[in-house]
This record gives sequence, C-alpha cells and structure tokens, in this order.
Amino acid sequence: MTISSWIIRKRKLLFLLTMAFALLSVFFLFRVRVNRDMTGYLPPTSPMKQGVEILQEEWDELELSLRSPVGSQFPGWIIPAEAALVIVILILAGSSLAEPFLCLAVTGTAVLINMGTNCFLPDGVVSDITFSIAAFLQIILTLDYAIILSNRFSQENRAYPGHEMFPENALKANALKAMTGAVRASLKPVAGSGLTTIAGTLMLVCMSFRIGDELGIVMAKGALCSMVCTFTMLPFLLLRFQGFIGRTAKRPLRLPAKAISAFGARYSRPILLVFVVLAVLALILRSGTAVSITLDSEREKKTGSVAILVYENEDEASVDALLDELNGTPEVNAAIGWGNTFGDYPTKVQMLLHAPELIKLFRSAKGLQGLLAGGTDVLGGTDEAEESDASDVSDMQGESGAADGSDAQDEEDDSSGDIISRARSLLKSDTHSLVVLDLNLDREDEDVWAFFDRLDMDLKESMSGRYHLIGESVMAWEMSKTFGREMNRIALLTAGAIFLILLLIFRSLVIPVVLVPVVLTAVFFAMVINWPQGSIIAYQAFLAVQGILMGAMVDYAIVYAAHYREARNMAGVTEAVGIACRNSINTVMTPSVIIIATTLLLGSAFPNPIVASNSFTISMGAAITLALIILFLPGILAALDNPGKAADP
Repeated sequence: MTISSWIIRKRKLLFLLTMAFALLSVFFLFRVRVNRDMTGYLPPTSPMKQGVEILQEEWDELELSLRSPVGSQFPGWIIPAEAALVIVILILAGSSLAEPFLCLAVTGTAVLINMGTNCFLPDGVVSDITFSIAAFLQIILTLDYAIILSNRFSQENRAYPGHEMFPENALKANALKAMTGAVRASLKPVAGSGLTTIAGTLMLVCMSFRIGDELGIVMAKGALCSMVCTFTMLPFLLLRFQGFIGRTAKRPLRLPAKAISAFGARYSRPILLVFVVLAVLALILRSGTAVSITLDSEREKKTGSVAILVYENEDEASVDALLDELNGTPEVNAAIGWGNTFGDYPTKVQMLLHAPELIKLFRSAKGLQGLLAGGTDVLGGTDEAEESDASDVSDMQGESGAADGSDAQDEEDDSSGDIISRARSLLKSDTHSLVVLDLNLDREDEDVWAFFDRLDMDLKESMSGRYHLIGESVMAWEMSKTFGREMNRIALLTAGAIFLILLLIFRSLVIPVVLVPVVLTAVFFAMVINWPQGSIIAYQAFLAVQGILMGAMVDYAIVYAAHYREARNMAGVTEAVGIACRNSINTVMTPSVIIIATTLLLGSAFPNPIVASNSFTISMGAAITLALIILFLPGILAALDNPGKAADP
C-alpha cells in the first residue's frame, strides 16, 4: 500500500487525531508567555549581556529592559480585515466558493497547533516579535500547501468522469481515485515546499543574536504543522464536502498562460541571458544594503542615545579621569558617575553648597534621572522620573541656601543624607560602579559607532579590570560588528540546504541549479529595493526576507518545476512549457497575491516603521519572486533543457 492510498484509507482517523491535538493546543496556548525584553536574546559572549547580568545581580532594584515595540501597536481590526482579504483572493482565484474556507480551516488549525506547542520552548516563553508575526507569516507562507492539494484534486477530478450506471457510487469511487492521485502528485511539491521552508528558517539558529533561534524554530515548526495538517485534514474535508464544492463551483480568474508559455518557449535563450545579468546586479546591490538594528523609529533614532558603563570599583581613579575628558567633548551631553557627583564632596554641607551644579548635571542626563527614581526605564528615563528627581534636587537647592553648619539643619541634613545614600546604592555596589552617558548622537549611525569604538579603545587602555557598556545603541553597535558576516553565512547555508533538498526530491541537477538562483535573485532584489533611494532595511525585515522567504518563495518555483517535469515525460519542450504554465499558474498566483496584498495592508495599518519595513520587504520579495517565476522560469528551464530527451530535466 502506497502512502497516498494509506492517507485516503485512514483519512477519518487522521482528521480526528489532528482535531484532538488542535483542541489540546488551545490549552497549551494559555501557558505561553510573551517576553518583550530583548536583552535576553543577546549571546552569552556579549559584553553587554555580561554587564546586564551584573546589574541584575548587584542592583536588584533596577529592571533593565530593551523592549520591542512591535506588539504594543497591533490594531484590533487588522485580523478580520486580513482574513477577509485572503478569502476574497481565494474565492476570485478558486474554482469553488467553498474551497477557500476549507484551505483556511486547515492552515488555521496548523497555526493553532504551532502557537500552542510554543509552550514546550524553554520556559514556555516567546519574544514579542515572534508572538506578533509568526502566526501571520505561517498563514501567508504555508497556505499554498493546501492550495496545491486542492487544485490538484480539481485537476484529478476532471480525469475521472462519472459513469451513467450507478452515478452516486461511481462519483464516490472516482472521487477516491482522484483524491489518491492528488495526494500522490502533491506529496513531492508540498514536501519540497515544506522542507525548503524548514531549512530556510532553521538557518536562523546560526545567528549569535538568539532571537534567530526562537524565530527559526517557531517558523520551522509552523511549516511542519502546515505540511502535516494539509494531508491529515484536507483530503477528508474535500471528500466530505465534495457535493457542496460542486454546487458552489465557479469559473476562476486566470492569467493568459498560453501567451506566457509561448513567450518563454520562443525567447528562452535571451530570457536566460537577461536573468544572468539581473542575478549579478542583485548580488552587487545586495552587498551595499544598509541594515538598521535598533528597535526605534527613524524619528526616535534622532532623539539621542544613553548608555551605561559598568566597571569594577578598583578602576575608580581611571573612570574619574575619563569622566572629566568625556564631559568636555561635543558628543557627550553629560557623563555622570559617583566620582563627579556625590563622591566629589566629602561632607553633606559641601554637597549642598554645590547643589546648583548637581542640579544642572542631573537634568542633562535622563538615564541618571531614571536611576535615582528607581525606575525600570534605566536607559531612557521617564517623565515621572524627571518630575521626581527635579523635586528631590530642588529640595537640595533650598537646603543649600540655609546650610550654615549649625545643628539647626540636622533634619535637613538627614534628608540630604538619604538622597546621598540612595544615589550611592544606585551608582555603586560592593564590587562595581555605574556611569551614565547621555550622548549628543543619534541612536544608530556611523558617528555613534565611531564614538563607541573610541570609547572602547580608551577603556581598554585605562582600565585594569573588566568593564561593560549597556544600552540600545550599544546593542546595535555590538550586532553591527557581526550581523553582515552572519547573514552572508546564513544565506550560503540556506541556499546550500535548499539545493540539497531539491536535488534529493527531484533527483535532477538542473532543477536546483535553476530554482536556487531564481529565488536568491528575488530575495536580494527585495532587500535592496529601497537602497538606491537612501533608505535602510530593518534587521527584522532582513531576517524575514533572507532567512524565511528564501525557503518559502522557492515553493512556487517547485510547483512549476514539478508540472514541467511531469509534462516532459509525455511531451516536447515547447508543449511541456505550455502544460506546466496552464496547470501551475493559478497555484502559484493565488498564494503570491495573498502575500503581496496582506503584507501591504499590514504595513499600512501599523504606525510602527519596523513592522512597515518588514511588511513592505516581504511584499516586494513575493512580487519579485512571482514575476521571475512567471516571466523567466519557463524560458530558463526551456533554455537549459535538452530537446532530444524524452523527459528532462
């Protein structure tokens, strides 16, 4: 018994088991916790990560958090709007009004299982980025699995017309034959699509920034869930509701496949030449793409940068000299530590007499205000912290005017002593001290990178103990040193993994040699589409395009290649191009248009520019891939084919 026959024979049992696990996943989903603190995803070797751990151990009253703003601005209406848009596209492109709802039910169940099983990740925690975009990406990137099987069932059904005698029994028997054939024909393209998506997303675990681990595992798990649910649910649903599907049949919208295939077959060699030029151009442009790493909007990047230096107490003298130097540079609004504030005055009276200078220094650095307020936003400060500290320091100023060294000021001195004691506990521990740097620099640009490079060099020369820099700009500075190199390595590993998977599935060297460059070209153009205009791609969008779309977009190329290979067993090159275009164009078009339309809507709905960048880049990637597959892939395969062979590739 073949696997396709076994799936059809056990379809009811498989469907019930899948639904039972989906219900169990609802319970699992409530155990998943969402984390918005990005510091937890820094690699263990990161100096900033080590500094954060010191803060957590020695300043337990402080809660340092670099937060992602993605989920906080998620509009509630976007989910029903996206669902309605997907349904409309599926109805227009499909041959029945009922099939879109069955495909969505299958993919939606896979999403539920994937999100619920996230509770088995370490500590049952996912990042806000993963929680916000993983479900959406899974739907739009794996819906084609169900579409492939559904469209194939429609094609197989037309090959088994009903008999005049015993029409009901004949219809049922023929439907089973058609579904068996559809499953058998769909196993290779769906498995290829799923495995390449899994390979592309799992490559993200090679990143040193650990968000890649989580996002890669969740997306790979999602692709696996969608692939399994396609074969355990959809055969049962299509057969169960076949009568309703037939009663709601309609003419699908179709592109002129005949004209496209004729163009590809006639101009195959010029098409191949043009594609080679485009591929080289995409590779060159991609190398110059600028990547944004901080989690701020373009406006927020211009609001200045605040960092914290954590150092060992034995280096107090070196740090005092460094503070004097930093406070005299134009890049620094204020560099504040114990040595140039409270520690600079041996008595309370002296501190009170110099209160005006302290007030001015305190108000110039939001980071220190957050520290003195005991707030959680250590790096950025808050309005409440500013009001609280302004009040505290104003009290100090009033006390300084009344300070005459007499015993009548004991009560005020005690209050001042509380402030000094509080500041000391927040700036010094038994082994380490803090310095807050309020910079007159953008949060992410070449100037702030250069500043941290110089500061790091000065610290290495002057400090005898270990030190750590902490902050959003610091995190981006650390990542900027390795991000480009890592993403180049991930691109090569992903392309290699996809190549091997295609080689094993199709057992042909031509197929992976053609499909991998086509998808890589589309992905590279999507990453640089804004670059000539001077824009910067967000690192999350970079990950989504290179790590995820590279594995997912090859799905559509696989669909066409599978139909072309099948047609070449029976026809020549020109005819096979026509058959492949006719049988695959709707299967390729439908999920591609869904990705393009839904990501554009998502990008326009989110006020957050990071989400807009992600959505726009994914949309561009899907659009460029679709154009290359429809306009170039038929000609490329025809140009590389051997007309003398009965079946090639």
